[in-house]
Amino acid sequence: MSERIIIAPNTKEDIKEYINNVNYELKGKQIKLTEKEFESFLQSNIINEFFRTTGELIDDFETTIIDNDDNIIVLKKVIEESSFGFFSKGLKKKLIELTNYANDRKSGVVFFF
Repeated sequence: MSERIIIAPNTKEDIKEYINNVNYELKGKQIKLTEKEFESFLQSNIINEFFRTTGELIDDFETTIIDNDDNIIVLKKVIEESSFGFFSKGLKKKLIELTNYANDRKSGVVFFF
């Protein structure tokens, strides 16, 4: 089992630096998903709805970078409208906080799956 992290970097420039140098350490607001949270994320409708709306896939097997400001807004809306199980309400709150951070900073969201 690999570690699964979702991070909203401090700046969009940080994302560009990471794209050019995968050893670059992204800093910002992050969520380290437990196995249960990851499964809950996969079972929610976030991946499908985001793909349906944007055509961009959040891949559950590799890194996905969302750095388009409009897509960050879409991601936040999809998360807000998503369904989570009773035990994952805290995850939904953390995801909304993370997308708010990304939107406020105009940076992006990186999924390390």
